[in-house]
Amino acid sequence: MVARTTVAVVTPFGSPTPRLELSGPRRSAQIDRVPPGRWRVVADAFGVSGAHLFQGSGEVIVASGRTALLAMNLRPLSDPAPGRSLPLVESIAASTDSVEFGESVQLVATIGDTDPAELPFLISSWSASSGSDLGTASGLNASWRAPPGSEPSVARVTYRVTDFKGAAAALTLPIGVHVGVAAAEVFADLNRWPQLRALEASDAAAPEGGVCSLKAIAEDPDGDVLHYAWSSVDCPGMFLGTTTHPSTAFQLGALPAGGSCSLSVSVSDGRGGSAAGSVRLTPGPPGALPLPVIDEVYVSDGRAFTGDPVTDSIAAHDPGGGPVTFSWSAVNGVLDSARSSGTLGIATFHFPACAGDAWATATVRSSSGAVVDYRFDALNCAPSCADLKGKAPGLGDGAYGIQPDLDSPPLQAYCDMTTDGGGWTLVGHASSSSPTGRLFDRATGTYLTSRAGGPEYSLGILPALSDTEMMITVDGPGPGAAIFFRYPVDHPNFNRGPLPCASAIPFDYRPSAASAYVGSGGWDCSFGWFALDASRSELLGFGGPGALADGTWGHEVWIYAR
Repeated sequence: MVARTTVAVVTPFGSPTPRLELSGPRRSAQIDRVPPGRWRVVADAFGVSGAHLFQGSGEVIVASGRTALLAMNLRPLSDPAPGRSLPLVESIAASTDSVEFGESVQLVATIGDTDPAELPFLISSWSASSGSDLGTASGLNASWRAPPGSEPSVARVTYRVTDFKGAAAALTLPIGVHVGVAAAEVFADLNRWPQLRALEASDAAAPEGGVCSLKAIAEDPDGDVLHYAWSSVDCPGMFLGTTTHPSTAFQLGALPAGGSCSLSVSVSDGRGGSAAGSVRLTPGPPGALPLPVIDEVYVSDGRAFTGDPVTDSIAAHDPGGGPVTFSWSAVNGVLDSARSSGTLGIATFHFPACAGDAWATATVRSSSGAVVDYRFDALNCAPSCADLKGKAPGLGDGAYGIQPDLDSPPLQAYCDMTTDGGGWTLVGHASSSSPTGRLFDRATGTYLTSRAGGPEYSLGILPALSDTEMMITVDGPGPGAAIFFRYPVDHPNFNRGPLPCASAIPFDYRPSAASAYVGSGGWDCSFGWFALDASRSELLGFGGPGALADGTWGHEVWIYAR
């Protein structure tokens, strides 16, 4: 565990400036009185016992009268992946943290690899979410021009390196456009991209109808929840189950003699970072036992979280022309009925709510005895209180099982099913004295479905909730004194943090459930999270102690989302 991080600039005279302690939730600091030029920055991180755990360096371009922005990845002094060569983006820097429309910024990156011999072979690229397109730029240096416009915005510039084995690393640096120097530095919500460590296929040479088991192994340096998506690039055939888990299976169709095709997987962290890889399949040896071929599948309603029956159907045929038979089984579910007619099999199941992973399996058997299994995943736990309310409108307030992230186990959350139509998930509580650093995307304290006051606690589920509204109640868990916000899905300020305040994206607000929403683009992120109303007065703030409401600190708040 890192207890202390220091940083210094190597001056033109070859010696570093006095070291500064990095502080705050982002471990950041501003070093003043650095002369214009291109200088090296060095950083070190130490454990509680004083052991030297991480070190790193980067380059920064300092322009006269400007505040440069530098993001660094510190390298662990012990090899995190022995025996594997991994690329690393050590730093990315901009000559200024805030620009006006159409203004240019100089960018510089530094890279590394756990095997220095691989450095000359790394493939690099720059990209930007807006402004001049850096997608074709390469090398460690680039110039980016801010987009034209009339409203403040945040552009995200990304530098990415990939080695010949497909391992990749990236770092994203946000730059404020027409946001004002005072607020720009806090937009540095840095994101390290996920890394695809391995991509495994059980059999890269499969006959027509053959089944290939697939598995992706990925990691995220920031601990973000990863989302998977498998797809066929040019392979005929069908995936035999969900394509949103790390593991799946694919049944290959007919390939031309000597031909081949590819399947791909993408991994995303929900914050703009992603990794991708592919596996190539070739025709298998002739004379293999022909397997039944899955033609089509259908699920009547995969939302099984209220105990309602779910009907699955599957159509298949035997490439040899013989009949096929169907049998069914379930995990964490009960088979109610099954029937078949020729090439079509139909079964109905019900699943206990939030009993863990649940699925039904259709086993298709040909006349020669060859077998193929197809897995129907069942959503037996609601992703949110809003989903539960939509499926069962009569439910009252109370604790219910939900599962916002399918890769994590179900959890108990308090659901407000009455306020403003209901469907509100209690995601966290800020105490009257806490600094409230991470409540939205990090589990904090011991979550209480009783909605008790006192200590700070949260589920840390907002990035997985697909929420577009937030209700924050002040000095009590009920909506007597509440502020409502409405925003786009994945708005950074309402799904991560709340500290650091990371975006200038607009939002809507209303002071009570009976009011209409009003638009606002107002943020003050100079030293906390402050949502401003249309007249730029403070609606609510985080940064502590407690929350800011009615112009005073020290309020405790309950945070709901739907």
